[in-house]
Amino acid sequence: YNLHRKDRIDKSGGGLLLYTSKQINTLRRIDLEMQEIESMWIEVINIHQKPILLGYVYRPPNSNADWVTKFETMMLKVDTEEKETIIMGDFNIDIMSSKKHAKWSHIKNIFNMSQMVTEPTRVTKTSSTLIDHVYCNLPENINYIAVPKYSISDHYP
Repeated sequence: YNLHRKDRIDKSGGGLLLYTSKQINTLRRIDLEMQEIESMWIEVINIHQKPILLGYVYRPPNSNADWVTKFETMMLKVDTEEKETIIMGDFNIDIMSSKKHAKWSHIKNIFNMSQMVTEPTRVTKTSSTLIDHVYCNLPENINYIAVPKYSISDHYP
């Protein structure tokens, strides 16, 4: 496996980590990343198919409203690539309570992204939320998204 990681610069803990098979040709796309958004971009290069951009995002729970605007700026850059794009991560935005997040819904609609996860990803004794998202601009290419019910952390894997 190849290891891709992005450590937090100004905070302890956290960061992003991704393993890809050595049989898959990947390229880290630092040019698509922004300092203000904890994200990592990988391009999957296949000579028999169009390249795919994979984005990994973490949005801290106490992020201010400006985070969505910064995310939109990052996505404007990604959108110019005109490639199949899949973005996933812990957004800490509960899309099951959509009334609170109209601006977030607007952003995903601007970039023609479909949210593929349909069931809660974080369940406690008192709440059930869908805060881990998978978005793609070509949903017909996604066969199935599973949310395994394993309790290995406070989120399902």
